[in-house]
Amino acid sequence: MSPSADFPPPSHQKVVQTTLNYYLDPRFGGHSEFVPGTAGAYRRAFDAQPVQISDIREREAEFSLSTSGFQLYKHTSVEKDFRDEELVKSVVYPETEKLLKKV
Repeated sequence: MSPSADFPPPSHQKVVQTTLNYYLDPRFGGHSEFVPGTAGAYRRAFDAQPVQISDIREREAEFSLSTSGFQLYKHTSVEKDFRDEELVKSVVYPETEKLLKKV
């Protein structure tokens, strides 16, 4: 079932037809092990699925974790750079944990 079947976009909203690539299950020819950053990781088999992606701006309230499997929440992180791994671990991880508990 396509996402647009549950929430048809208003006529003014943009819908994009595209393909999402999911890693192929090992039972169907995908790899069960890979090493990130190696050529093998980039050569993994995909399960390509055609999808419609709808612009949901101004419809944020229609989506919740319990009904849609995701939820939108406006938040501005105190971290702006995200390049320092230790800073991300010490600041962003706890911030994200606190945000998830709040939402």
